[in-house]
Amino acid sequence: MNSALTKALAKLLDPSLAAGNRTIMVGHEAQHFGWAVQDRVGVITLNRPERKNPLTFAS
Repeated sequence: MNSALTKALAKLLDPSLAAGNRTIMVGHEAQHFGWAVQDRVGVITLNRPERKNPLTFAS
């Protein structure tokens, strides 16, 4: 995708993100998931085995 198209889609989907309104959470350690980026691929690992790793906290 080209840069102009990416920016246009971002504005349509979530204007606050397109405006650069982001929160940087330095030092934040998530309790229920882990994440890593390797070779431009993001990997999210769920870590709630007692709940069978649901995608919602209501589970």
